[in-house]
Amino acid sequence: MTQCVECSSFSLRDAGQMAQRGCGVCAHDARHSYYPAMREHGCSRFSRAKADVIEKRKEWLDARS
Repeated sequence: MTQCVECSSFSLRDAGQMAQRGCGVCAHDARHSYYPAMREHGCSRFSRAKADVIEKRKEWLDARS
């Protein structure tokens, strides 16, 4: 299983206010489709983001609380 937050196609920045709720967008889907960053699922389009990008995303998500 993978997490959206670890994918190079996932973006919190492009999600606007939804990012504050822990959701982001996928570059492969419709512009206004939001997904929970930490959801675990199988995705055939998954491509792991760089380790430093994943770390920064998770730190930002943790800091929201």
